[in-house]
Amino acid sequence: MFIIPKEMRKELRKPLGALMQLKEFIKKYGKMKIIAIGDMVTISLLECGIKPFLAVYDFRNMRSKLEKKEKEKIKNTYPKFLIAQNPPSTITKELEKKARKLIKKGGALYVEGEEDLSTIVFMKIAPKHCVILYGQPNNGVVVVECNKKSKKLAKSFFKKMENTEKISCLLPFQTYKEGHMI
Repeated sequence: MFIIPKEMRKELRKPLGALMQLKEFIKKYGKMKIIAIGDMVTISLLECGIKPFLAVYDFRNMRSKLEKKEKEKIKNTYPKFLIAQNPPSTITKELEKKARKLIKKGGALYVEGEEDLSTIVFMKIAPKHCVILYGQPNNGVVVVECNKKSKKLAKSFFKKMENTEKISCLLPFQTYKEGHMI
């Protein structure tokens, strides 16, 4: 599992790509393979007649549960979906594994926890013919074109994160004396 350090959270609140309005996005990118991150982005695209190649959602908007009608729109469009656990401020190996599986064939990923950071995972793994779309509350949508630049940015984020797998693999080799770690 990767943990987002506190100093990196402020950086991740800034748009990771071009900020625009949904109509502008549809005009420019509507025919591409779209990876929609977030419930409202997914629903907005569906309401405009565009089914994202891949949708990532958690049945929440701004930490509030979706209305039944909104939830049904996603469920009806993506009746089959994968599920991944992803606690807040983390990127789990499970999330990354499911993302890699879906990037090949498309579909949907329901995230139990926080889906926002999956953007970084998809920036790292998505092929060049894809575009990632996520919402920037009260400002519009953010468009990340999948290319060398976005992959480089994603890799730089992963380097800044704490990889708990590396930490946990050290634990068996630590020494204990009288019940205390030394």
